Amino acid sequence: MAQGRDKILFYVDEVIPEKQEELDISDSHYAAVAKANDAWADLEFEIDRTIWRLLRTSQPLGACVTSQLISVFPKLDALRALVEYLNFGDNVKKPLKSFHGKISKLVSRRNRMIHDKRMIKYWSKEVVRFSVSAKSELQFAPQVETEDELLKFCDTILGHVDEFEIIKRQIYEDAPGQHAKLIGRSHSIREDWDHPTDRPDFP
Repeated sequence: MAQGRDKILFYVDEVIPEKQEELDISDSHYAAVAKANDAWADLEFEIDRTIWRLLRTSQPLGACVTSQLISVFPKLDALRALVEYLNFGDNVKKPLKSFHGKISKLVSRRNRMIHDKRMIKYWSKEVVRFSVSAKSELQFAPQVETEDELLKFCDTILGHVDEFEIIKRQIYEDAPGQHAKLIGRSHSIREDWDHPTDRPDFP
């Protein structure tokens, strides 16, 4: 299916032919983009699910909170804060900290994959992402994007999903004991309740 001429990239100094060839970005290219994005969604979901478990709440209630955490960074910050508050051991803290550092390197690439406009260089027929960002330094240029690169990126993300799964399983295994240690260690602020017996006892 034709993508329209707004997908064709000409530079201002290039000659535009009177009769342009119709160019499409292939369905297989878009499928590779979707696969990488789907892998990233799997990763964020597993982090969310781990937060829900540590909060000891129903998944829908937990989702009311985690759905407001718009990127993987605040999700991991929240998870690490929970792990710290619950006083997990280094067998969880260290791998989670290492994982946080590794994932940071992938976030920018994932964001550009989602938000950059895709175009086709007319004369070379290359698919490019036109990268536009300005975090302390302007990026305003086309970046060649191939299906192979996208599929390799997908595999990289899935590798991190597998790595997080190991951390998650350790968290699940240790969580009951860590929650038990909270008893008598509450710093919650008392509210004015009509009847003391109605006051929920949260750690």
